[in-house]
Amino acid sequence: MSRSKASSDPHCAAGTRRPASRLPRLWMAVVTLALACGMVRCATVAVADDAASPSIAHMDELWARREVPDRVREMLDVGTDTLARDPQSYEAAWRVARAYWYLGHTTTERERARNAAEDGMRYAERAVTLRPDRVEGHFMYALAVANYGLTLSPFVAATKGIAAKFEAEALKAYELDPTFDRGGPIVALGRYYYELPWPLRDLDRSRRYLEEARRLYPGSLYAREYLAETVYALGDGELAEQELISVVEAQCRPDSDRDPEASEASNLARQAIERWFPSAIQMAAVGAGDARADGTCRF
Repeated sequence: MSRSKASSDPHCAAGTRRPASRLPRLWMAVVTLALACGMVRCATVAVADDAASPSIAHMDELWARREVPDRVREMLDVGTDTLARDPQSYEAAWRVARAYWYLGHTTTERERARNAAEDGMRYAERAVTLRPDRVEGHFMYALAVANYGLTLSPFVAATKGIAAKFEAEALKAYELDPTFDRGGPIVALGRYYYELPWPLRDLDRSRRYLEEARRLYPGSLYAREYLAETVYALGDGELAEQELISVVEAQCRPDSDRDPEASEASNLARQAIERWFPSAIQMAAVGAGDARADGTCRF
């Protein structure tokens, strides 16, 4: 799935650079984006005709219960059976890719993770072939290839062009629908350009994506925590501190637009505050239940 990215990125400066290698940390961060962007928690975005079929609805029901043992395997059975009966089912193809991504993301065995990632890439590519104009297949391919990269050595990942594949598909997803999965493609790209090793790191580009995510989804706590890290690296400590405090305080407030993974994002923000702004913490390290009467966390 080799695509040019120059025309699909409104934030891209003239010319493109294809890095020769990436740090292992980059892939861990990219896979973590699946949590940040919502791919782990979202139901679906169904707009095609077959999205209303009973088998697709059943797959969505199983996905909603994916933490229950064997539900994802059952979802794969339903999806592959649907594709056997209807090889043109885009909705089944990208959902099967997502299920394989989840299996690879949650296993601790490298070989199983690699096999699941390869299957996820295969079904995501099938989805892209069926509907190149839809966002889900491209975004799932980006996440699956990132999972695959985690199972390889940095040298092998570089020779296989893993980073370039992730970037191209994430950019295509952004081009098609940046709002998919509560801004998943936006946050993925923003964090990607932050995590690139020097001299390929592009903090200005990272900031533009993450500020866009904050503007569209102010309740996306991962996006705001990542933005804080980016602007801190750019030298804007004041804004970084404001964003980090906002993330921690948001965990203590009821908010329908807040990330379900608020505690994870809040923990990252707390750690950053302790490293960079220890004077912002008063009386004690902020605890999950340490809140004022007005619902905000105490600093």
